[in-house]
Amino acid sequence: GTPGVLILTGAALRALELIRELPQYNATCKIPKLFSKHMKIEEQIEMLKSPVCIAVGTPNRVHKLVDMKGLSLKGTKYVMLDMALDVKQ
Repeated sequence: GTPGVLILTGAALRALELIRELPQYNATCKIPKLFSKHMKIEEQIEMLKSPVCIAVGTPNRVHKLVDMKGLSLKGTKYVMLDMALDVKQ
């Protein structure tokens, strides 16, 4: 799948926060969670086979998905970098 918008976050918890902030988009299109915490990469690849408007994830998982050909960035128009501070630091 190719998301129109890809949002990269520093942590899985921050990705979840952002997805919760996008309910108006979540109702009309799927927003896959692309991080490794409690999610198998095979499940994410299956999820990406259907149309995706926005994807939110961590750089490492997005990189793995691109390497495994489960995520394509050919149709991605915008990449957003979330610069929120990680609360663990």
